[in-house]
Amino acid sequence: MIKTTILSRESFVDILDALESQQKLDHSNSKKIGRVFNSAFNANLLYDTSRLTTALDDLLYHGVGEVEDLVDHFMYEMEFGKKTEFEYMIDSVTIDLSNSSKLYDHVLIILRDHGKLK
Repeated sequence: MIKTTILSRESFVDILDALESQQKLDHSNSKKIGRVFNSAFNANLLYDTSRLTTALDDLLYHGVGEVEDLVDHFMYEMEFGKKTEFEYMIDSVTIDLSNSSKLYDHVLIILRDHGKLK
């Protein structure tokens, strides 16, 4: 069985914080540019940060093994833990994903339960 080497809690949280911060900045800048180009759709005014965010995503996913869907759910459905109506359930139990540190805890539990940690 292949074991997974996981990022430290600090690195994991730092990457998620950086992705969230970049996302907020992108949306804020898009709205500001939209004031100048008021007939444009704000989403079309976002500048391309995909190379940076893809590199961080790849690093993050490499560091959490087989739980990419949980990380994606946290980032995109729950907006980095802010939207609790998109809760995550495992075996009919709601998992607290209100911040990246709690997400890290659950990633570790899942990986340990599946024998994936070194």
